[in-house]
Amino acid sequence: MFFTFTQSIAAGATVNAMDGANFEIPNTNGILKINHNATGTGIVCTVAAQNKQIAQEQPVPAGGTAGVFPTDFSAVPILEPVVRGERISCRYRNTSGGALTVNTVVDFTPRGGRR
Repeated sequence: MFFTFTQSIAAGATVNAMDGANFEIPNTNGILKINHNATGTGIVCTVAAQNKQIAQEQPVPAGGTAGVFPTDFSAVPILEPVVRGERISCRYRNTSGGALTVNTVVDFTPRGGRR
């Protein structure tokens, strides 16, 4: 299961990329992989699965172009096993003084491989 997300985030705003996603609450155990970048410095990201902190608030790599999605070669992915039924959140917060765009690729691979 795979989806892409690109969003302009206003100064001081917070967005959860997983809100409404088909696997926000996965129905099977699997591996979560997130790649992201931003069009400038000032975006921070927090990733969690239920009560488990996967990535504490950390800067998102800058240098991206709006609508151009990162790959494993251009950004270091966040990889984490998740358990069925855990609500996944990927929150972006803009700490800068202007709007910035974040590009995100989320890939969820069920344990045992793709079907």
